[in-house]
Amino acid sequence: MPRVYWEPHPSDDESWTETLMDPDVWVLGLRRYRLRDSPGWGSRYLLEFEITGQWAWRFFDAGGGFNDCFTLLNGIHSVRYNSDRPAIVDVIAGAIYSNTPPW
Repeated sequence: MPRVYWEPHPSDDESWTETLMDPDVWVLGLRRYRLRDSPGWGSRYLLEFEITGQWAWRFFDAGGGFNDCFTLLNGIHSVRYNSDRPAIVDVIAGAIYSNTPPW
């Protein structure tokens, strides 16, 4: 069973989703996200997320793919990706202060 289930919205949807109801994600410092279609950028989907903790992030989609983002500053970050099943179904994070990613 997925820990999260974030489906993409149309590219003109500017709304954010708060993660208060996702305690596994909230505790990591991921405060809100938006996942949208992203036509014209070479990648079909755009995941934007706001964090309050510096981590190495890995986002898993429903098709079994994953995308990484290393964050050194609090604030909004983004990941662009392609997938046949683009819903995000799991998020993991770990310390980035070593030579080895946490996964």
